Amino acid sequence: MGVNKQKNNEKCSNLNIYSSFVLNLCSEVRLQLLQKIKSSVSIPIVGIGGISQGNASQVIQSGADGIAVVSAILSKQYPEIAAKNLYLKTQNK
Repeated sequence: MGVNKQKNNEKCSNLNIYSSFVLNLCSEVRLQLLQKIKSSVSIPIVGIGGISQGNASQVIQSGADGIAVVSAILSKQYPEIAAKNLYLKTQNK
């Protein structure tokens, strides 16, 4: 899991939530860590890595201010619909 430490004048940080090499059993631990990190920094947190339509809302509910995705959109037959669905998932806090 990658975490960028907060530095002076830093406006955003990212947290790699899911990794293709990590079993799904670890995802709950990662979401709990996200909650702890969120409570200890004053900058926005962006979740990145393995985020999909199926888990995007969990990432937001756990404290991420946003998500960064690539394959969750570009790997779909209809990327525009996939992007819209991900957006809707992140709006249901």
